[in-house]
Amino acid sequence: MKSKLFLTLLGSLCFSLSYAQNIVINKLYNSGTTSPAGQNDIVELLVVTDKPDLRNLIVKDFSGGAVNATAFTDAGGRIQFRNIAFWSSLRAGTTIVLRVAPTDANYAEDTDPSDQKLDLRISNTNYFDNLSSNVFNIQNYDMVVLKFGSDTGIDQVEHAFAFGITDNNTTFNAITGKKMRTNLISPTGGYLYQKSLTESVSDFDSVNEILGSGPGVTTNTWGDGTGTNNVNFVNYLRSSDYLYVHKSGNEVINGNKSFNGSISIGTDDAKGYKLAVAGSMVAEEVKIKLKADWPDFVFLKGYNLLSLEEVEAYINKNGHLPGVPSAKIVEKEGIAVGDINTKLLQKIEELTLYLIALKKESEDQKKEIAKLRETLTNKP
Repeated sequence: MKSKLFLTLLGSLCFSLSYAQNIVINKLYNSGTTSPAGQNDIVELLVVTDKPDLRNLIVKDFSGGAVNATAFTDAGGRIQFRNIAFWSSLRAGTTIVLRVAPTDANYAEDTDPSDQKLDLRISNTNYFDNLSSNVFNIQNYDMVVLKFGSDTGIDQVEHAFAFGITDNNTTFNAITGKKMRTNLISPTGGYLYQKSLTESVSDFDSVNEILGSGPGVTTNTWGDGTGTNNVNFVNYLRSSDYLYVHKSGNEVINGNKSFNGSISIGTDDAKGYKLAVAGSMVAEEVKIKLKADWPDFVFLKGYNLLSLEEVEAYINKNGHLPGVPSAKIVEKEGIAVGDINTKLLQKIEELTLYLIALKKESEDQKKEIAKLRETLTNKP
């Protein structure tokens, strides 16, 4: 996200954005405590869209597996975000740190989302409902899932994070939602977090893009991301740049505004372009500056203008004009507006040359006809 995309808006630009991904698992801590199991374990969630509806979101821990386990048992602890307005108004970039029975005497919950940081006990019944008598306990080989719907199974998964597994785990492979896994185990007394290599939400749908650390995790390492790239991504989500262009619903922007990275409208995948629009758009004027040559070269001496016979033969063989993409190519790859306008102008200039040639030929024919008439008229 190093390049700048400058948008100059004449008047107001209204757009609607929609995203499939609302929240992800950003970081995990395995305390290793066995009595009671799971005590001091931590899960850090990251809100990746603005004000998503997270009411009734389920956070579930599949029971721990083993080395090379090919499946997880659906028997871990699980909690559900309560159906309250609080969970439908969080800003993008908000981190939600969930703690299992913290024992730090200095620990205090943070329930104020204004700084885009929350830190809560999962036992806080003001915000969560406990859905199981099983213990929420992060182990070395395990999987944490965010989902809606039923608290069992792997349907309606919003995000999953599995660790200590390989690519043959049938439970993980059957998940159709966004998911990430790593061969690394969740180290006892240590944590795992997303590297955020591209500093985008697509990082959270990946394999082996996780970093880990051993013992030494303290409270102040939570809530702002971990590692340079992950911190950058969290900060970007919290920035005015993101909030301007990643809101659900309609948004009006007046005046001039510069943004980092790409802008996606109606989609969450810009496919490498600076601006991606899934749908139609309208503008009073669009100005395109081309790096390629403008086709005035058609009028230069030596330009290889095909004869009309050659053009006819090409059309009969290929079904489209020379130098113009076919319907199949356009359907598959789309067209670049600047490029196609250049090609169309080239064809217009070629047509102009054909018309000039035809006019000269017509004038010559008129002269020949006039001579023939004069000859016939003067014939005795």
